[in-house]
Amino acid sequence: MNRRAFLVSAAAGAVGVRRSLAAVAAAPVVLVTADTEAHVAVVNAATGRIMQRLGTADGPRSIEVVAGAAVVAHTELGRITLIDAQTLERRRVQSRFDEPRYTAAHPDGRHAFVSDSGLGEIVVLDVPRGRVVARVSVGGKTRHLTVDPTGSRLWTALGTKAERIAIVNVTDPTEPHLIRTITAPFLAHDVVFAPSGDRVWVTSGDRGA
Repeated sequence: MNRRAFLVSAAAGAVGVRRSLAAVAAAPVVLVTADTEAHVAVVNAATGRIMQRLGTADGPRSIEVVAGAAVVAHTELGRITLIDAQTLERRRVQSRFDEPRYTAAHPDGRHAFVSDSGLGEIVVLDVPRGRVVARVSVGGKTRHLTVDPTGSRLWTALGTKAERIAIVNVTDPTEPHLIRTITAPFLAHDVVFAPSGDRVWVTSGDRGA
């Protein structure tokens, strides 16, 4: 799964990203991190044309839409930036991060989980408020993560070629707690819940499986 881009559609249930100029108003767009060029590109989803470039701090590595905002992780700087999906206004989340990597949204439409591989923690953001509200140690260099459709369980691979996967209870996203870690059948890389929630897909970090 490409975590460096997200689609913002005008369809029901999604949020239309608009510039103040009318040119962008009706177009579904994709926001893409240009991690070596310190900006987020606003791309017309139909034509592929870059409509705008939003300057950011260095190294915007990953991007995910949560609660009407794009959560952008700057791994090398230890920083999180939020981009408002309506106004494209940027604001920095003021908190302590070491190596924020990836983001997953809780189904409550308010909270986001950020993997901080440097601290070995899952960090919980209240996105509308732009505040960190909780943290939980998962005992390893957490990277890719996924939340089940009911919002009760979070899985995260503890590395890019991880021997272990951590399972966290996030029923109350403001009070997450580690349930246990499991050993993957191979060195794991990415994890994602199926839409039904009854299984988790795990990609290998060392083989095509």
